[in-house]
Amino acid sequence: MTLPQVDAASWCGPLLAALLLSACGDNTDFSFGNAGGTAGADASAAGTGGLAGSSGSAGSAGSAGNPGSAGASGADAGTDGSAAAPPVVVGTFNLHNFSIYGDSEYRIDALAKKIDEVDADVLGVQELKVKSGTTGAPSQAWDAMLAKLPGRNGTHGAWSTFDSTVGFVWDTTTTTLLDQESLFDGDPSAFPRPPVLGRFRIQKQGASVELNVIVVHLKAFQASFERRREACKKLRSYIDAQADRRFAIVGDFNDDPYDVAADNSYVGTFLDQKPAYHFLTKELPPTSVTSTGYYHYVAGKKITGEFLDHVIATDALMAEFSSATPKIFSQPPSSYSAWKASHSDHFPVVVSFLP
Repeated sequence: MTLPQVDAASWCGPLLAALLLSACGDNTDFSFGNAGGTAGADASAAGTGGLAGSSGSAGSAGSAGNPGSAGASGADAGTDGSAAAPPVVVGTFNLHNFSIYGDSEYRIDALAKKIDEVDADVLGVQELKVKSGTTGAPSQAWDAMLAKLPGRNGTHGAWSTFDSTVGFVWDTTTTTLLDQESLFDGDPSAFPRPPVLGRFRIQKQGASVELNVIVVHLKAFQASFERRREACKKLRSYIDAQADRRFAIVGDFNDDPYDVAADNSYVGTFLDQKPAYHFLTKELPPTSVTSTGYYHYVAGKKITGEFLDHVIATDALMAEFSSATPKIFSQPPSSYSAWKASHSDHFPVVVSFLP
């Protein structure tokens, strides 16, 4: 369902705009001009390391969602020495227990179609699950979904028989996976599902850029707050130590950046850390919803759903582009149950980077 476009920010204050956006859903133009971005179902135990690849497929593309916008310092040259980097779309999508039913999973077609509609160059995915009774041998739901996505490919972390894993789907017409790595394999407290790092080259419109993307799925619920905070500290330390700091971190962080400081796992690492880190999805209003479960409050108003799925970028990555615009491919609250049954309990979230 696509709701009418309303330029709330142009005539409302931040709070009124947020309340309007809550009423209208997440398909509203929330533009911040050149301000500079500051930017699930859970399982227990620890994931295992290593990576596994799958090749596969893709249908028609489309677009929808809730844009916000954040500026970035521009660059004079792309990776290949061209005038600028090409436009790039990076995102995240928690696929919700996908899937213990293997290739009999009934959501395969719908999820493949939605991934095509999102049309990201690089899409981080979470909650990839092994078919019940198997250790990862075909045919998994993952393989069946990629088979319906010609023109796209995918890879994921090592299968776990007691938890989920994370991975990527990318557009093979624009994007090349240069390298991949499983991170923090021996740290199940901070990372019960080890993050996967993908190094990608994206080529469009005669321009090229290379970037590093880390996909995460941090531990859910308030009892795991300290684990999520520790994960953010370790992710930042890892990135800060890299020679090439053109990084985006995408995924289900299981935390809201608008939480008060005492309950906010991003404080001191990624939140309010410009210019080093831009919490891009925080450019969206506090009423934003990326997960249909539970609820949160904004100015005393109960909002059905939570704001858990995010994209964070480093200064080095932002320097390649002039702007970065977040978008949630949302549904109205009245459709949450139907969406969960047909797709997931999370919505896709992307950021569009423009040269």
